[in-house]
Amino acid sequence: MSVNPQKLLNINSFLSQARKSGFSRLNKIAINIKPPQELLDILKFKGKDDYLTYYAESVTMPGVELGTTNLNFGGPVMKVPVSTDYREVTTTFIVDDDMRQRMFFDAWVNYINPKENKFDFRYRDDYIGEIDILQISEDGNRISYGCKLYEAYPIIIGDIRGSWAESEPVRLDVTFSYRYWRSLNADKFERSDDDAPEMLDSIDVIGVQREKEILTSIDVVGKRRESEVLTSIDVTGRRSGTEVLTSIDVTGRRRENEVLESITVTGRRRSR
Repeated sequence: MSVNPQKLLNINSFLSQARKSGFSRLNKIAINIKPPQELLDILKFKGKDDYLTYYAESVTMPGVELGTTNLNFGGPVMKVPVSTDYREVTTTFIVDDDMRQRMFFDAWVNYINPKENKFDFRYRDDYIGEIDILQISEDGNRISYGCKLYEAYPIIIGDIRGSWAESEPVRLDVTFSYRYWRSLNADKFERSDDDAPEMLDSIDVIGVQREKEILTSIDVVGKRRESEVLTSIDVTGRRSGTEVLTSIDVTGRRRENEVLESITVTGRRRSR
């Protein structure tokens, strides 16, 4: 394949794209924490978004890692994914003079494992929440990217170390565990199971034999489009000199989503 290096690496094209789209900035990441509603009711928590969002000094946009295993069928080893690992997220909060951020996370951890209830853990569904991590555009007018952490809750509240030699604001590191995250832009490239059409992945063909009629074989070929949904079937009957199978009728039945779900095969014969 011929490659033109002047087109592949053209500084003027890069500068033009950079002026047009700008760059994502590290100081344009925000966080929105949605703890369990019962915890908010207990704390009589008001203005929680301002309370935590504007005091989040640094936020980690989480990544994801596919765990793989090696398959060896001869030749180079082939890796195949077998698990998905969503890594914990740590956020640093600046703490105000009332220590409200520290008290909030103290309350959430105690809600998970209440000391007043002999450290008996609550059910998981009771203490999980959601966290939105948002990348704000360079001009500040839109959210260019975001991800939602599902079933999130704090697992580590960091130490606060005081010193007479320092007058910097207190900072609090909080690490969150969660089950998985999903891009807020996911509608552009994901499709939920509810929206996905039902695909025909196999066909059973049964031949019925009568007296001198012999059905020997049928070739079934499924055609797929770019969406990888089975849309049509070609059926071809083979016969020998003593076989009288002359044609095959194929009828496709469809459901509401217009995806081919089953095939009826009928054999017709001529008289001898």
